[in-house]
Amino acid sequence: MSRVREQLIKFGSKEFRHHPAGSGNPNDDRITELVIDNLPESGRVALIECGTGAIAFYLSTESVAFHSNWIDCEYAKENAPKADHRFEDFAVTSCEETFDWIILRITKSAAHNMKMISKALTMITPTGKVLVAGGNKEGIKGIASKLEDAGVITSVAANGGGGRILEVESGQKFAFTEELINTEYQLGEKTLTVITQEGLFAHGKTDRGTQQLLKKLRTVHGKTVLDLGCGSGIFAKAALELGAAKVICTDISAMALDAARRNLGDDPRVEIVPTYIGDTLEGRIDLILTNPPFHEGTGTTNDLGEEWLEQCKKLVWGKGDVLLVANQFLPYMRWGIERFDSTMELTRDDGFVVYLMRSPIKKKKPVDNRREINEVIFSV
Repeated sequence: MSRVREQLIKFGSKEFRHHPAGSGNPNDDRITELVIDNLPESGRVALIECGTGAIAFYLSTESVAFHSNWIDCEYAKENAPKADHRFEDFAVTSCEETFDWIILRITKSAAHNMKMISKALTMITPTGKVLVAGGNKEGIKGIASKLEDAGVITSVAANGGGGRILEVESGQKFAFTEELINTEYQLGEKTLTVITQEGLFAHGKTDRGTQQLLKKLRTVHGKTVLDLGCGSGIFAKAALELGAAKVICTDISAMALDAARRNLGDDPRVEIVPTYIGDTLEGRIDLILTNPPFHEGTGTTNDLGEEWLEQCKKLVWGKGDVLLVANQFLPYMRWGIERFDSTMELTRDDGFVVYLMRSPIKKKKPVDNRREINEVIFSV
């Protein structure tokens, strides 16, 4: 795993390794501190979406930690090796174990939070409790209201750090069905449909940048294609439609990888694997299709985009290609010129730019030879 932007964050007397691509805000994670101050002292505990291991480290009892973020899971294994860490979306886990305590740290998706709480109440022992922790700005009060609307009784177990811990007694159950929406994209004259869900990129809408990249994609017959940061798998689905010999989907999100499996079916040409920007992938990759993220936490960052492109340079084979779409304010032209023999702007429209980058170079070039290219049709 790449350690380029690794950070140290301190809870109590111990420092823990953390990566910006993980969950939480390392500069202001008072909710984690609140949970650590209110941990159970006995019983079997399940930790849900509890970050990179600080909570698991301070638990004195047996614990299983479910992580939907692959970075969180890998770092938590190092930071709290005594816990049983599992990379999977708890909301759809096949785990049939029961727990005396389930501690859940809410995520950005209200629907996904409700689905996880509904699942947790089916896995708690008769005398057990579910604790739901989150900040006021993260929506913990809204979760309390939604649970009340669902007929679930909660109480406040602890307050502090700009948030609270809700306590849900065992014996209560409610059904929650997460809305899945079909989203359509055009690939030439053909319409491709992918199922999306809340918590994933471009849920319930056609992403304009993704659509622009698909307009520039022609044939990939016989090639190995990487859908980097695959989300629901739309680029992979397009590559399969255009004759790819093999398609690799990778993401750090268990939700995204589950969605990609659902959308791509059991096609034998598909490989789906969790990685951080493809850092553990090996073998030939002829073409990378990607719409890189530029948010971490609640802010935007250029560091992630530049690291993303550096990984593309390492991954693509020989004279292979990277077809990338990004918001126009991000300096991908400069980053591409530094890393590839050829960087071309295929189209610029509606706030997005589609780039074609070809043939990674071994050493960075100075950024003084930019070529202006108006419109090129990408074809491989």
